[in-house]
Amino acid sequence: MNRKTILIGIAIALLVVLILHFAYKPEKFYFDPGGRAHYPASRGQVEFSEERISEDADYSVFRVIYSANGTDVYSKLWLPKTAGKHGAVLFLPGAGGTKDAGIDYAEMFRGKGIAVMAIDQRGFGESKEVFAESIDAEYDKFMRGAEPMATLMVFDALRAFDYLNQKGTIDRAKIVVLGESMGGRNAIIAAAIEPRFKMAIGISTGGYGLPDAGNANTTRFLRTFDPDNYIALISPRKVVIFHSENDKTQPFEIGLKSFNLAREPKSFYRVTEATHGLSQSMKPNVIKEVEEAVK
Repeated sequence: MNRKTILIGIAIALLVVLILHFAYKPEKFYFDPGGRAHYPASRGQVEFSEERISEDADYSVFRVIYSANGTDVYSKLWLPKTAGKHGAVLFLPGAGGTKDAGIDYAEMFRGKGIAVMAIDQRGFGESKEVFAESIDAEYDKFMRGAEPMATLMVFDALRAFDYLNQKGTIDRAKIVVLGESMGGRNAIIAAAIEPRFKMAIGISTGGYGLPDAGNANTTRFLRTFDPDNYIALISPRKVVIFHSENDKTQPFEIGLKSFNLAREPKSFYRVTEATHGLSQSMKPNVIKEVEEAVK
């Protein structure tokens, strides 16, 4: 091989490198043709602050403030005092819910070496994000490729996962997302977007059952926040749904329909209390499912 051939080969190689460099664009947020939201797998380090606010024999409790798309999200972390890395439950409260609702789960997992993190839903508690004025404003964001409020609430869950994922005392392979009601919807969508969640648990939750709107853009917009449009994507990780047949807030049928749309592995727990949200009879199986996931 002569010198000229070598130089030509080097020039071609450099040209290919330059083309790839300028053609490459980092993955960004987008909605796919089916209306499902997508976020980059690598979302960067989370900016956060922590303050220890209490402790007892089992837990050190921290107030955690982390940044999600320019908004401060307030949360609470119950971190076990046992040695080693811990599995974790990320709890998403129902509509209007706050991080303080996480205490029920902290008590359920007390002494089991499992951390619990709970967040304020945007617009409630200390997370003072202002909601859009109307569904038309949300639709306008969607048409511009921006994130409506429903999508931002899912992103809050993703950034909470990122916080746990970068925390040295948490086993990053054993993070379960669990939500009640609206939080359950967000948990299903978050688990579909983020494949590193070990499992998704929904309590008193399900899809919206929205019909085709008759307009392609409107239909696609409505599917952006419908968990039924996402739930099948969680497989091969497990989906677990708990629902009362006497739930007066979210009909039992919506939970069953969502469960039927999920792929294996999956489990459905039917209870009879006339209640919405976590009930006493659900607790043993919630504990069982989480312990099996993080063992």
